Amino acid sequence: MNLRLRHIVRISLFTLLLTACQFEDERQCPENNVGDSYINLTIAVSNGDSHSKTRVGEKPSSGEDGGGREAGFERENAVTGITLILYQDANGINTTSDPTLDFVRYFPVTKVGSSASQGTSYDAGSAHENHANQIEARYTTGPQLIGKYGVSRIDFTNTYHVIVIANYDMTSSLTEGTSKLSNVRDVTLSTIYSGDNTKTANIFTNFVMSSEEDNTLNFAAAGVMSEDAFGDKTYNFNDDKYALVIERMAARIDFWSKGGTYDDSYPTPGYVYQPWKSTDTETPSSADRFVITRITPFNLNAGTEYLLKRTNDAAPYLASETGSNYVIDPTTSAKTGTETPLTFINALSSIASLSDLSTNDYCHTIAAMHGLSSASSTINEKENIIICYPMENTLPDESSLFYYATGIAIEGDYYIGNNKTDPTKREHRIYYGYIRHQGESVEAYDALLPSELDATDKTSSSLPMNFGIVRNNIYRISIEKVLEKAEEAPKLRIKIEETKWRHVDNPVIYI
Repeated sequence: MNLRLRHIVRISLFTLLLTACQFEDERQCPENNVGDSYINLTIAVSNGDSHSKTRVGEKPSSGEDGGGREAGFERENAVTGITLILYQDANGINTTSDPTLDFVRYFPVTKVGSSASQGTSYDAGSAHENHANQIEARYTTGPQLIGKYGVSRIDFTNTYHVIVIANYDMTSSLTEGTSKLSNVRDVTLSTIYSGDNTKTANIFTNFVMSSEEDNTLNFAAAGVMSEDAFGDKTYNFNDDKYALVIERMAARIDFWSKGGTYDDSYPTPGYVYQPWKSTDTETPSSADRFVITRITPFNLNAGTEYLLKRTNDAAPYLASETGSNYVIDPTTSAKTGTETPLTFINALSSIASLSDLSTNDYCHTIAAMHGLSSASSTINEKENIIICYPMENTLPDESSLFYYATGIAIEGDYYIGNNKTDPTKREHRIYYGYIRHQGESVEAYDALLPSELDATDKTSSSLPMNFGIVRNNIYRISIEKVLEKAEEAPKLRIKIEETKWRHVDNPVIYI
């Protein structure tokens, strides 16, 4: 519609509405040059370089970043729309009151760019500066109608706290002017992405994301509002300094085949590792071989996850981690009490194969996983296989029930002298270990040795987030060392690294 025709239509509508106005509420009657109100937002998908620090570092201390970056794919970053929630309270998300929600709308978004900057970090601060350094992908709402003829639930002279929920429409469950902030803070979800979990995780899409930090929108700020000749006002928060940062509710567990080589010449194909003698200091020297044939996570949270990140300190929502503060999930309180939920897999010592874990939909053979590796996230020319996208599942460091935390189980065949043909020289093994903090090497115990499974013999660390899955992190599992059979208690040493998402523009490549 050209400007002249638009002006004629506007004058006609204005005349009709003025004639019909009953003047019961002056705000409902249009006045000269009072146009529509629009809002224009930028949404940024976090790559994990956030000052909110939902992770720990190489030698963990409170609030450290993880170790390096890992590839993120378009399907993991994709946002189709957002629920925008506005409310007023001086203390924001951690208020002790329960303010009413002033505005709840769902808007479609359009991707406008991405950032592949490496190794950068930022501190958003009160001014929300330097967001560009930690953005995976940028989306814009474009101008969205929020008021007709100057009438809106928003008072454009005020500052509002804002919550953004991506890929999840909450307008049917929240009502403007009636629903409370608690109706958002207490929401739990059982589906945090779309995808059939009996298939490879490489197909999962539509990841639900929520605000990474407590943001505000100041509608009265200088330069935010623009007005056209017809009185239409647009409140532009589409600069990076106003970007509303969101993070995935999902985390990711990967297997990195560093140190191993895929070989299908063995009776059961898999990744082959050369064991170490206890005297080895630089390179493995044993003639034996260990072939990984299956990998699966266990003790995944199969219940619900909080929509908004929650911690255990006095300001529990979207807060930073500290030495005494850890992210919690809806089952944490039960796991620290005397009654522990029975929804976790703890029968690894009684099974012959990981495929016997009937409740675990993520158990696949290495042969099936091979070829579904994340080719564009290859590290040192080794494959990186996405195993699953788990919910948050955490335990405090003082808990003695750490064996209810998420773990990784590795099944394989140990070939004495690398003899592939003599069945008596082939031993079947299942190892498992719990996901701990970034950079910690973990001895994964052979499930065929029940004495090694006695949890009372193990102690938890005093470090924060010793055991736990936290959203928007990648837990990368690699084999650091296999001890040869001659050792008194053959073990598999695995390394668990926590990394950050990074953006890659090319699609997933299957090899």
